[in-house]
Amino acid sequence: MRGYSKGDNGYSLLELVVTLAIFGIISAMMFGTFTVVQRQVALTSSDNSLAAKGERILSFMEEDIRMIGYLLGPDARIPYCTGSTVPPVAPNVLTHTSSTPYDTLQFLTSQPVMINESAACFNNQQLLNGGGAPSDYFLTTVGDTLAGNNSLNIDAESSCYDDISSDAGRSLITFDSLLLSAATIAGSAPQLYYQVDSLQGTSVTLTKVLEQNVPRNSTVYGIRQYKYSVNTIGVKRDLVRSSWDKSCGEDPVKLIASSNSSNSAGGVDGFKVEFTFLDTINNVLVTQATLPPLTQLKTVTVWLLVRSDRIDNGYTDRATYILGRTADKITRGPFNDHYRRLLLTKTIEVKNLVFFN
Repeated sequence: MRGYSKGDNGYSLLELVVTLAIFGIISAMMFGTFTVVQRQVALTSSDNSLAAKGERILSFMEEDIRMIGYLLGPDARIPYCTGSTVPPVAPNVLTHTSSTPYDTLQFLTSQPVMINESAACFNNQQLLNGGGAPSDYFLTTVGDTLAGNNSLNIDAESSCYDDISSDAGRSLITFDSLLLSAATIAGSAPQLYYQVDSLQGTSVTLTKVLEQNVPRNSTVYGIRQYKYSVNTIGVKRDLVRSSWDKSCGEDPVKLIASSNSSNSAGGVDGFKVEFTFLDTINNVLVTQATLPPLTQLKTVTVWLLVRSDRIDNGYTDRATYILGRTADKITRGPFNDHYRRLLLTKTIEVKNLVFFN
């Protein structure tokens, strides 16, 4: 006969209550840990999204800024109005306005004219280049064009690119084969950029004759005047890149970073620019917030304070942000609100402004 034991009666009520209490404590601890981890993941995701947004903005700006004055020379002036034959009085390769908290940067830039990636455009290129391969997506010249001529042939029709047009005074082009000679010091440098008079098929007519030879396969560059600034109308803090239309008015063609007009979210809370140039007398690099001699300009550093697109009620921004390294640096914050912010900076090397032959 089997003997009696306490275990045959199961768990007592006290043991069950203690077990449930311990389980509840452990569950509460685990839930607290899960909540903290979930919150940390959300914050990391928000920070990563903000960082990605800022990096995209800086990368976009880099494409323009690194080409400031390229192939143009330090005294280039652009007639951007319809029918204009007289450029603005003051040289405007680069203009900078320092202001708190938003600087303004205006400049001339030149970029290769890109060929559309269509079969028709590439077939046309192959024919014009003697049956060879297309010319690396860039618009190039066909045959040699001698100084004194005002028309030349290119390897694609106007339907194959969008960067230049026949609007008088608006489209200016230059070529990577042109050189700015040392004669610029005496004020007699040859013309480097030309206004387009008309486009017919693969023929480009200029408003004045070429002052230098343009060899075959020279890359065609389109010239644009841009201004980076922040639109602060109302609660807006939109970083925009403006160009100029053919009637001399500003044309905001690109919204780089925008804020939500209903709750002030998004956009930028600071935009600062600094310059590094070579001091040729002391042979040292100098960083300053004012424009240096353009022929000595080496880099442009952009400081950008971006704001998140939504409120984070579990976060209060008590940070202080320093934009700049010089005496003209600016301080932003603490804002003491519930928007997350991130300060980014990028130093952009500018291509040589002057080419001496």
